[in-house]
Amino acid sequence: MKLTLLLPLTLLSLGAQTKPNLDLKAEEAAIRAAIPKLSVQKNYLKEHVYWNNGTAVRPVNNGEQETPDRGKLLASKGEVQRLEVAASGDMAYEFSKYAITREITDPGQSPHTIQYDLSLLRIWKKVGGKWMVAAHLGRPHN
Repeated sequence: MKLTLLLPLTLLSLGAQTKPNLDLKAEEAAIRAAIPKLSVQKNYLKEHVYWNNGTAVRPVNNGEQETPDRGKLLASKGEVQRLEVAASGDMAYEFSKYAITREITDPGQSPHTIQYDLSLLRIWKKVGGKWMVAAHLGRPHN
């Protein structure tokens, strides 16, 4: 009985080990290099989903959705708090803090600027040798 349980657990742990010749630090550096370019490069999977007010939303315009409640992004400054690449080298997660500035244009009101801090969790997937955002969740601190 013990051998029956031990063998699958051993095989599972062997499958989760780092691949030979895989440099996880280099993979982490590649993701860190991609983060500042997210708004200008196509680093989002076609199936990418983000969560807004508890609802999964498919973004438009390569990840940036301009809506009356979110407005136009004017500035975004972030700091990675934690970034971990899976031992397999094909998935990662990132937790960051951001300071956001947006221009809001509500119907019937003049445009105004808002600023807020937000925490962000992104799930990364390596596809065709390139790190892509598979999903993310951002939540304002207030």
